[in-house]
Amino acid sequence: MKSLVEEASSVSKAIENAWKRADQPTEFSVRIHELPEKNMFGFSTKPAKIALFFQEEYKKNNAHKTVSHTSSTNPI
Repeated sequence: MKSLVEEASSVSKAIENAWKRADQPTEFSVRIHELPEKNMFGFSTKPAKIALFFQEEYKKNNAHKTVSHTSSTNPI
């Protein structure tokens, strides 16, 4: 299992950023370490901090690429 730690102005933004960094896994879990704090004017004074836990998914790629090579011999 792998994990990422992310900070952002809100919990949802931190989750979204970590999810994208993890290549958008289909299954994951989130642990909130710190909630964001805002001052009386609504400005963030402390970011949200989360950890995203996920299994690394292996995407099927064309592992065997076919290379075609043609050679032509032109008589002169």
